[in-house]
Amino acid sequence: MLDDLAESDPQAYGKFLSSQMEGAKEAAPKAETRPAFCMQCQLKKPTTPLPIFINVTHCQEVAEAYRDESAKEQKVKVPGLDDKSADDKGDDDLTGMRIPIARTKETPSSDPKVPSVYEVAVNSLVVLRAAKDPAFKRMLEMTVMAAAAQFFKLDLSPNYTMASEKFKGDKTEPVLLSPLQKRGPGGGAGMKGQESAGEGAKAKKPLIQEMGPNAASAGSKGAKDGGKTGGVGTGGKGGGNRDGASEGASSQPLKSLQTPEALLESLRNRNGTGGCASSVEAEDGHLNLPSSGTAPKGTGGGGKVLIEEVVTEPEYRLEVRGEQLVLTVEMPLAGGVGEMDLIVSEREVSVKSYHYSLKVALDTSVDSDGVSAKFNKKSKCLVLKLPVIS
Repeated sequence: MLDDLAESDPQAYGKFLSSQMEGAKEAAPKAETRPAFCMQCQLKKPTTPLPIFINVTHCQEVAEAYRDESAKEQKVKVPGLDDKSADDKGDDDLTGMRIPIARTKETPSSDPKVPSVYEVAVNSLVVLRAAKDPAFKRMLEMTVMAAAAQFFKLDLSPNYTMASEKFKGDKTEPVLLSPLQKRGPGGGAGMKGQESAGEGAKAKKPLIQEMGPNAASAGSKGAKDGGKTGGVGTGGKGGGNRDGASEGASSQPLKSLQTPEALLESLRNRNGTGGCASSVEAEDGHLNLPSSGTAPKGTGGGGKVLIEEVVTEPEYRLEVRGEQLVLTVEMPLAGGVGEMDLIVSEREVSVKSYHYSLKVALDTSVDSDGVSAKFNKKSKCLVLKLPVIS
């Protein structure tokens, strides 16, 4: 029947085929795109002061990025961009990489108060990779600019910024969404915030690491070690509370036990009047008192110091091994890293604990940020490795 129609009335046959194709096109499911990021651009010769937005969306229907093995070098040409100004560092692994870009819609504006928005789409996996790889993200942005300039006949300036707006890519009028309302897969739409949050969440390792059979449980021995839970860092004290808070004998707030005066008062209440000194000896064997030598208030005895601390300089040796200095400090009475303070500057190392105090002047400059320190609880030795600044 169609053959007869094609022979008798070719024009009607052509209209019939066109109507069938249009109907199939309308019936075909549309790809649902989701917002990824938005670029704020300018024309080289703008007619209005308003910027141009290139809305980048993503969906599974767009082809994935692939590598063209026959290409020797991948360079995305952006109109007006000087090749010398492009930052190609770290892009060696992107040689020959191709990122398919699909044209979705354009919303040019004739209103001087409303900016024009042009939309393109990429594969969802491309957005995920761009969120993790800064070099790939830079390449994606340049590819999007080149594609938008070609698709929509735009004479774009090479300068652009990442817009804070996110546009909903649903083939309708663009609707502004906040980053909290709409995100790409795995947070791809808000990748800036995600990267910054990831860097801020990184915890810094303690400068001194304990070595030995009890190193794993060193932080949980509150009652056994007298509650010494202070941290270790490159400055400041790492003492912590020394009243054995886990015993629960005192009903005072924790803050009231942070001073020697409050500690003595707590011990007096626990053991009765006159039992203060023996309680201190039974708990730790010594007490941190003010360096002036005066007794805390309420201790009695007319200002007499109950227990005096004896601080000595430990034995140490300094060796040169390759491009680093190795400082070994013998500390037989040290209980752990919780009672040590380590301060490293460019020309000096300072180690302090309840029993020891050591300052070592260095003949050469060291990198204080690259220092590593380990305390071996079996040999009671603190080993510091100090990288030399060449």
